Amino acid sequence: MRLKGSAAVVCSLLCTAAPLHAQVPVDSVIPLDSLQVPVTRTSVSAARAPVSLSLIGRERIQGARATIGLHEALAGVPGLIIDNRQNFSLGNRVVIRGLGARAAFGVRGVRVLVDGIPLTMPDGQTNLNNLDLGSAGSIHILRGPASALFGNAAGGVIAIETEPAPGPRSAEARVTVGDQGRGSLTRLWKAQAKVAETIGAFDYLASVSRMETDGYRDYGRAEQTLLNTRAGLQAGDATRITLVLNAVDMPVAENPGSLPLDSALATPTMAWPRNVATGSGESMRQAQIGVRLHHERSHSRTDISVHALRRSLENPLPFAVIDLGRTAGGVRALYEHGLGRVTVTAGVDAEAQSDDRLEFANEGGSPTGAPRRDQEDRVASIGPFAQARVSAGPAGVSLGARYDAVRFETIDRRADVDESGERTLHAPSFMVGATLDLGAAILFANVASAFQTPTTTELLNAPPAPGQPCCPGGFNTELEPQRVISRELGLRGSVSPRVSYEAAAYIMDVRDALVQFQVPEAEGREFFRNAGRTRHRGIELAANAAIMRDVSLSGAYTFTDVRFRDDGSTETSYEDNRVPGITPHRVFAAATWSPRASSITLELHHNGSQPADDANTAENPGYTLLDLRARTSFATGMIDIAPFVALNNLLDRSYFGSLTVNAFGSRFYEPAPGFNVTLGASIRTGAWRR
Repeated sequence: MRLKGSAAVVCSLLCTAAPLHAQVPVDSVIPLDSLQVPVTRTSVSAARAPVSLSLIGRERIQGARATIGLHEALAGVPGLIIDNRQNFSLGNRVVIRGLGARAAFGVRGVRVLVDGIPLTMPDGQTNLNNLDLGSAGSIHILRGPASALFGNAAGGVIAIETEPAPGPRSAEARVTVGDQGRGSLTRLWKAQAKVAETIGAFDYLASVSRMETDGYRDYGRAEQTLLNTRAGLQAGDATRITLVLNAVDMPVAENPGSLPLDSALATPTMAWPRNVATGSGESMRQAQIGVRLHHERSHSRTDISVHALRRSLENPLPFAVIDLGRTAGGVRALYEHGLGRVTVTAGVDAEAQSDDRLEFANEGGSPTGAPRRDQEDRVASIGPFAQARVSAGPAGVSLGARYDAVRFETIDRRADVDESGERTLHAPSFMVGATLDLGAAILFANVASAFQTPTTTELLNAPPAPGQPCCPGGFNTELEPQRVISRELGLRGSVSPRVSYEAAAYIMDVRDALVQFQVPEAEGREFFRNAGRTRHRGIELAANAAIMRDVSLSGAYTFTDVRFRDDGSTETSYEDNRVPGITPHRVFAAATWSPRASSITLELHHNGSQPADDANTAENPGYTLLDLRARTSFATGMIDIAPFVALNNLLDRSYFGSLTVNAFGSRFYEPAPGFNVTLGASIRTGAWRR
């Protein structure tokens, strides 16, 4: 109670502060006709794109937030659900229109890019460890199949852009602390420093941060040091060269594991004993570099980027210790040309990945014995694509096609057995879309296909035959890519310059959907199978309104109904059951009051119940949360000081932030904190002063 009272006092001080030098407006309404978005890979404006798009600005990413996960910034995006596992070893689960829910760790089915450089690997796996939200300026989201644009991505695309460098030299130092729902503000701390400047034709931004947390749950400690830099050179009026470099060192990220319901209710902060006994978690280091050339004339545009990555990972798991060294890279090239009413775009993406993989038995968190796996896993992908858009007055038609081939190869280096093998998975993808300008609104529709391969890890984890020890080597030859056909109809527009809205409805049919499960012979190890068919149906609504000079409202509703039409098994009958791990109803609402240089935001989050297994015999109950954020800014000399406070889960609700679907022993549940507090402050100079 003392902590709640202290937080209330801090909030009161922030909200009543009255700086004299500045005014912070509510989130501005950006004219869609002038907005270009990287997730469409063309120069078409957001308003005339025949797909569902969302844009999140800098204030919603960084304002009064800890900036440690995408769940903070993207809570109000319809059709997008980010489950916070409270686990830095596994990361957030990102689900767009029901796709991505199978991810045991990292992100699946969703393409992620930063400044045009992909974080997603050639096999479709994405790790977000090197994502620096503290220097992000915008996040663009494409909701729906994106294979015709980006290849191996059935769910959509998330593109993060680093904030632009201002003209004069600007700097910011920021410190954040939080109690993680455990009563002590030392449970989480993050310090970040960044500097940026434009000098003639050259600009740069450099950011470094350090984060340490003990987590909400026991055995949930994590440490991370992150460097993110971007430098640009304007080489003439039409050409820009950009260098992107980021590196992350996470020496410890403990994995408390999921819990059965009785344990999760009785002691939500506990860790699963076997995870503790086996030292489950990860230690990783990664560096990524990319160079991008952008050349744009009045009727043409060329965009070429080259990128490379090196990652090392030590990953104790309840069933094994994984030692992985990864090298990856690729080239992305695109050329666009305008021919009157017709704009044509063509390009190719080529990527490669090589994993040096060792797997040992786990004895108290340390590798023991001879390696059970000693192999090199290679992935190579290529995807040529083309698009065309035809404009005819208020109407526009877009056509797109792409052909992807992804080759997987494993080279077994053990002397006593050779389980080497290779597989090539390939598929065409297409998209047909149309828009109609109705004056105050844009009507859009599209039909698209997509495909999504299993990742290397998913292909390698073949389940044991009945009565046999775990686990066979080589590839799971029975696992196929999932394929998607989607139909969508939507409307976006504005009632006035201060009120905008968007509505979309879709149906997606998925064949050979990838579904995860566990078996008794390998507790904690995730396996995958193909369901026969699933159907995704959804409605997405969103609105933003600046109702007065200092008051803005926003809201979103998501309905996602995903069901088995054919469960793909002769031994079970799950037809018409809901696919687990997907929330059918989600509501978000926010109200912001911004007097002078301060702001107060109240947010409501409601998630409906979601099934935890294919049989739909267990569920994650629905819950409703209220969050309050407040910040202010005041000048002293040549600097601004900007304190903030976030009071999360004000009603102190008990809930589960995420599920491990189809978990063996009904260990489905990953508890989340009750009432918790985050405090922070920034010191700013230059153009970053408010």
